[in-house]
Amino acid sequence: MMTLNNKIDCPTYSQVNEELDRQLDDLYLRSFTSGYLSKNALEGNDRIHFFDVDDEITYRIQINHVRSNYSKAMAGTKKPALPEGAKCPICIENVGAEGKENLEILAFNLKQEEFFIQLTPFPLYHHHFVLITKEHRPMEVSVDSFKKQLMFLHQMPHYVVCSNSDREGAGASILSHLHFQVFKQLHLPIFEARERQLKTKNNEAEVSVLDFPLSVVKIKANSEEILLKSFDSILSKWRSQNERNSFNTVLRFHEQKLEAYLIFRHPDYTTPTHLLKYKYEGIGVIEACGEGIFPTPEGEEEMEINNDIRNEGKEILKEMLSHLNPLNEHQMKTFLSDI
Repeated sequence: MMTLNNKIDCPTYSQVNEELDRQLDDLYLRSFTSGYLSKNALEGNDRIHFFDVDDEITYRIQINHVRSNYSKAMAGTKKPALPEGAKCPICIENVGAEGKENLEILAFNLKQEEFFIQLTPFPLYHHHFVLITKEHRPMEVSVDSFKKQLMFLHQMPHYVVCSNSDREGAGASILSHLHFQVFKQLHLPIFEARERQLKTKNNEAEVSVLDFPLSVVKIKANSEEILLKSFDSILSKWRSQNERNSFNTVLRFHEQKLEAYLIFRHPDYTTPTHLLKYKYEGIGVIEACGEGIFPTPEGEEEMEINNDIRNEGKEILKEMLSHLNPLNEHQMKTFLSDI
């Protein structure tokens, strides 16, 4: 098992852990040879781009035919039971189990805790991995979980680390097991959002609100310590207002600085009924960042829905995100000024 360096120092973030990078590349390529992944898993989805002149953001939608076709093929079949010892679908005991015979993992430590990494069978992009704690323990958005993400980013600064929330109905996925999504050289629409209401404390972290359909705070810092201090302050204040409050988060190393995107989420804010025909499942971190992941349109309205997505996808996606927004502009301004 590999033990990753626990020291976090921003000037060294440009130094890639070449051994880990090679191992992840090899794992990715072997997945095609073994049949765990297919080229169609990445090439089989429609990817539509919409440039917004006002926002100067290119929003995106994937029509996820691969996942939809799999769900259709599995309809009516009995789902395999979890293997002995597994408590959820991403526990390490699933490796080699029925239906996952070709699943490979890479194990290593982050901050003295055992993790393993695996490819998702339905990747949204190339090199789409899931970073998972070996111990089955609940999902959390906390300073400690943020440190773990930074530990990975320190070794792999050309990756982006994303986290769903830890509150049901607020951008969460598998709540019972702590995990993160990591992507090689990923660019998300949210990275293009303009900064406004910039706030700098003692020449340390730069904290700003983004011009985006959801309430988002962006933190830029020169060190882990400064980033974590700002993250802790914002998370504590947000949770103090309501214990159901949470974040979707994104971490990256960009232009010699650490950047964290904190997307405000609350389970009371959901997709409105009239938009559920486009996407009935919850909205996770990637979609909250401006890339909708929609199922293949089906049924009597199939043609109409398909045309709507292709012709009005930007408006549909932005409306979805705006309905998930737990804070209006005035509330967001007040929140940031009180930090």
